[in-house]
Amino acid sequence: MAYEEAQVTIGSLVAGADLSSYQYSPVKLSASLTVNRSTAGSDKHLGILQNKPASGQAAEIAVSGVTKARIGQSVTYGQILTADSSSDLVPTTTATDVAVAIALETISLASTPTGDEFATVLLLGPHAYAANAS
Repeated sequence: MAYEEAQVTIGSLVAGADLSSYQYSPVKLSASLTVNRSTAGSDKHLGILQNKPASGQAAEIAVSGVTKARIGQSVTYGQILTADSSSDLVPTTTATDVAVAIALETISLASTPTGDEFATVLLLGPHAYAANAS
């Protein structure tokens, strides 16, 4: 079961869209002091959304530490993770992707994920490139 530990969070940014369905998903800056969901491995991810803000509400974002995160496919501990088009974390093998986190546990998903699968991850901090992707 995914869990959370000590984190550094930012709570002074606002949601640029309704993010109430994207708790524990990766986010990126979308405008000055505004965030939106990450939807590509090449996005400059800021961290993992911790709350469920509507558009214009404060977004709490974990930028370092250990958190649970939504995953879009099976992960193995130690894999470097980035975002996919559904704003889930997925393993990357592309050195130009921006890494969000490292998987701390192995999670096997069903062939058709429900969208509510979580893994425990260690955040790598904003803009960590996956140069050593595995």
